[in-house]
Amino acid sequence: MPVVLAMFAGTQEPQRGEIVLAGHRDSVTDLAFSADGQLLVTSSVDLDVKIWNSRSGQEIASILAGERYPENNAPALQFFVNAVAFTPDCKSLVTLGYSIRRWSIDGGVKEFELTTDRCADCFALSPDGSLLAVAAGDLCLRDGWTGALSRQLLRPGIARVRQMAFLGNGDFLLSGGEHKDKRDDAHLVVWEIKSGTPAYDLGKGYLGVDRITVSPDRATIAASLRESIGGRMKTVLKVWTLPDMKELFTTDLVRTPRALVLSRNGDLLVGLDDDGTVVGWRLRGGLDNRLVIPPRSGVCSAIVAPDCKFIALSSTKKLSGDSDEAIVELWDPDARVKLLERRLNTKPLRPAIQEWCPNNVMLTLSFDGKRLAAGLQSGQVVLLNLESLLREK
Repeated sequence: MPVVLAMFAGTQEPQRGEIVLAGHRDSVTDLAFSADGQLLVTSSVDLDVKIWNSRSGQEIASILAGERYPENNAPALQFFVNAVAFTPDCKSLVTLGYSIRRWSIDGGVKEFELTTDRCADCFALSPDGSLLAVAAGDLCLRDGWTGALSRQLLRPGIARVRQMAFLGNGDFLLSGGEHKDKRDDAHLVVWEIKSGTPAYDLGKGYLGVDRITVSPDRATIAASLRESIGGRMKTVLKVWTLPDMKELFTTDLVRTPRALVLSRNGDLLVGLDDDGTVVGWRLRGGLDNRLVIPPRSGVCSAIVAPDCKFIALSSTKKLSGDSDEAIVELWDPDARVKLLERRLNTKPLRPAIQEWCPNNVMLTLSFDGKRLAAGLQSGQVVLLNLESLLREK
């Protein structure tokens, strides 16, 4: 597939340190770097999953991982892949569409497929890849290499799990969503893997959980929860740390955040608001270290550098006609200074797929923080060499 230099909105010339991966024919739904940073995987509404060399931008493999709905050929109504992840050994990847599938990177061979009576909601891989947690009406642990059932944690009909993550060394699993029979308790549970039983019920006493995030080192949890005080609804932001789920931080929020993101070590928490406000908290310093980045319209997603030296933000701006401008920025969270800005042409998000890929511009960062990838609704994926771009600044 062709690799071209990034072309920016207006009359700007192509810039160094950037390449565009022009392989997908429709909106990008997810993307992720491998643990060693050598590979990038992307999924799209076009039903393809592509694997790229993250340094050269060369396409290594293309897998038809989505499934066509036989009664309707409308692109937005197909069972496209909306979540992808590399296994820890970087030899395979897992995709979530209607079913969950594991593929070998060498040759794109399907290693196993998990089919259920309904579309799966989410999955999580343990740090060593030996376990695969799957939520599809129920909540199960499966063998990470074969897909064989290991243990059922939740029976069908108890709760809908929308997000999961392994914690620590893989000894615990966090699941978040909503109970179907308990209106006064949010589903936010930490499971002990060895026994298969709940170790901590973090949602007890709250009406619902809206946003959840886990730090990449798997040692810090942050969540926004709803509670009723005197008949009035209130949103609370809480942070817990392993190993004993000690409550590290709590504060009231004016409204439910669009997204929450933690830095690798859990020291910096970033919240995105629908009004464009970006707020960060230095968690070990409390509210005195609250950081605010000037509001911007159309904010989509954020990610924090491993050393907390920058926050990457994506947003969109409406242009004339059938076109949007995608904006990627790097901010110094302490100095509140913009370090870098890049603008790209993309397409508006189609309402029909908004439930599954709500972000016009999706971001992922390599483990070392040197490469940033942005997935666009145009189907393009932009690779930024941050080390090179920031050096030039």
